[in-house]
Amino acid sequence: MSFEPVEQPAGGLAEGDEVVRGQSIGEVAQGGHCLAECLHLGVRVDDEYVNPLQYFYARPVLLPLGSG
Repeated sequence: MSFEPVEQPAGGLAEGDEVVRGQSIGEVAQGGHCLAECLHLGVRVDDEYVNPLQYFYARPVLLPLGSG
């Protein structure tokens, strides 16, 4: 799964790292055509993009800055 644009702290996550519910993966940033309030997420299966919503059991919740 990919999230863009996201800034990670030094020593942040690497490709293939596992994350747990509630773990911070970074902060939404500006980049490309996105402002700070915009986040894109993507999922690839066999190098093809698929609908990422099928991987969420419940509606995703973005926590406010500093709550994690």
